[in-house]
Amino acid sequence: MFQGIKSLREQNWQPLNLDIAETDIVILTHTHLDHCGYIPLLVKNGFKVSLLEILESMIK
Repeated sequence: MFQGIKSLREQNWQPLNLDIAETDIVILTHTHLDHCGYIPLLVKNGFKVSLLEILESMIK
């Protein structure tokens, strides 16, 4: 997610600049919103992810 000045934050509503069909994995260093906030958008655009994998990463 983009944070900071308005022109940066507005980029959160732009189309994704990646091919979801060619994305196999998302690696999170931790689950702060600025690191995981795009997961719902990835899923909305076709990325398949296990909710369990996300929850496991949040409790570690």
